[in-house]
Amino acid sequence: MLDQDKAGNFIGNLWIGRYNLSTQLLEEGLATSNRIAVKESEYMREYQTAEEQAKRGRKHLWKDYDPVAEEAKRKAREAEREKEFQGKPREMVDVQVTEILSGNQFYVQIVGPDAQKLEEIMKELEKSTESVSAPAPGSLYRVQFTEDDKFYRAKVVKIQGNEAEVKYIDYGNTERVPFSRITKLEAALGALAPQAQLAQLAFLRTPTLSEDFGGDSADYLRELVLDRAIQANVEYKDNDVLFLTLYETEEDIFVNSALVSAGLARLEKVRGRQFESLIEKLKIDEKTARQQHNGIWQYGDVDSDDDEPLRPQKRTPAGAKQSGKPAGKK
Repeated sequence: MLDQDKAGNFIGNLWIGRYNLSTQLLEEGLATSNRIAVKESEYMREYQTAEEQAKRGRKHLWKDYDPVAEEAKRKAREAEREKEFQGKPREMVDVQVTEILSGNQFYVQIVGPDAQKLEEIMKELEKSTESVSAPAPGSLYRVQFTEDDKFYRAKVVKIQGNEAEVKYIDYGNTERVPFSRITKLEAALGALAPQAQLAQLAFLRTPTLSEDFGGDSADYLRELVLDRAIQANVEYKDNDVLFLTLYETEEDIFVNSALVSAGLARLEKVRGRQFESLIEKLKIDEKTARQQHNGIWQYGDVDSDDDEPLRPQKRTPAGAKQSGKPAGKK
């Protein structure tokens, strides 16, 4: 078991012998994937391939699948989204980056009233409370972090023997701890929504950690944003994921641009006139990185991106007006 949803349902992988049941169901067209959940799965490519095979074969749930009709629907939705953008202010916020997962996936806390409430909760967490003999996956606890021995709010992800894998919900990091470091969290202290929000750099793709330059990309992002004053524009949202343009304010660094210029990120295909000025800036950065053979471009062009998704798709717009920097930043 990997997790537990709000309704108490268990989430995990089920294997029959050497076969992943999720893959088998997707291949036969007997299930559909959750796009957001799949992106966080180690089997992402396997699931996507299986589902595409079922679509092409028009199996079961996909028996009436018509790619031409689906494309027409997608274009209609995109046109409607562009209308939604018009006249809406962009959302600019101060953030603190709390955890780097890769060169293009990280957690942020938004600076504001809730962050102040969290400070008060942190003080209360230092007070002793009841021990827990058998923590339940999916539940919230008061957990003593190994690195500094301070207490934080955390969710138990899974149990392994006498240890639990926990996720610190206000920071996004995870670790495995013995049961002795897990104690009861008072209901009042768990009422505040988790403050760590999953985010990505808008319009960009970076190598995964297992690919060439993946570690370099993550390290450079860490160097640019950790323990620094950061402003963010929320360009669009994908359910619970924020797609951001980030600006380090002390040295006036446009973070998205910096990664592209270093050859540690490349542009996704992007739809939407509201993003034109920003995309043109990033295209220039990418062209320069290619010419200088920086990072991923050291041997010339990388693999074709013809199969990349055109973004934003099925996203909640955060605003229309575009500039190279956050609103109010000169």
